[in-house]
Amino acid sequence: MYFLCVVFLFSCVEGLQLFTLPFSLNFTESASVNPQSGQQPDDTILLAVFRDGDFPLLPVDAWNMGEKTGSPAPSAFQLGLAPSIPFSTSVSYFQGTFSTILDLVSLPLQPGASLGTVTLGYDFSPQKQILPWAQPGAALDMSVFYKCPMALKASPSLTSAVYSSWSLGLRHRVSQTFVWYETLLFDLHRPLGSDIIWMDTITGSPIVHSVLSHDAPSAFHNIATDSSPSNDTVSDSFRLYHFSIAPQHIVAAMSAANAKFNLSLGTDPADWKLVHTNIEAEGTAGGRMAHSLKNMQISWLET
Repeated sequence: MYFLCVVFLFSCVEGLQLFTLPFSLNFTESASVNPQSGQQPDDTILLAVFRDGDFPLLPVDAWNMGEKTGSPAPSAFQLGLAPSIPFSTSVSYFQGTFSTILDLVSLPLQPGASLGTVTLGYDFSPQKQILPWAQPGAALDMSVFYKCPMALKASPSLTSAVYSSWSLGLRHRVSQTFVWYETLLFDLHRPLGSDIIWMDTITGSPIVHSVLSHDAPSAFHNIATDSSPSNDTVSDSFRLYHFSIAPQHIVAAMSAANAKFNLSLGTDPADWKLVHTNIEAEGTAGGRMAHSLKNMQISWLET
């Protein structure tokens, strides 16, 4: 198992905007830490490559990942796990656009691993971990422009999966219980499903999962009228995903998790802090995908 975390110091924008991607990130000038060591700094943009080989991320100069992601990828901003293998797991960041290729074909998972992931995330420091739903009319407004121009599995006989979700990390202010609050963006050629609760086998935390749909609204969020629904097909164009999470959605989510797994999660929205957010490209053995995202924003609204 290999887990690299590339760290960037970052400050939240003042006002109602809690998070936005910066215009520039340079991977090659960033410090590296192992988040499992407990030395992970706060207020950082985190790039994690998980369960996807035993190699460090190195500069890629043999090929341009923009051919598959549809985004510019200057060599100074492009890193990969296998730099000499075209379309192997790589990342780039250029003028506010993050792109990645997750390759579980030419660079397969290690024996015993079930998932490969490339994740772009942000950890809020304790000073910036707000209680978004402490007021009855408050909500988190979330939006991102996202495209997945390439996704495949190596053989039609494989049951490989490749998908992407936008997750929040929520922590209860009293019990310190952690919950993943996940919204599906893309899932190649699989039924998109609906609201569901499961347990994360890696962290042991509950996962609240929902799907963006105008036809079948979720109990865990409110999809905006200008938002694309969750998709199961690739696209060369950016799609806007836009939704909000209000107090009633937190009540519904925590109540559903309690009922599903006989838990005792707090159901008062005012007690839940926002501590983390991420968007990942994830898949199982034999899958490959490329995606790009920009204008990833979280804002706090009082309606």
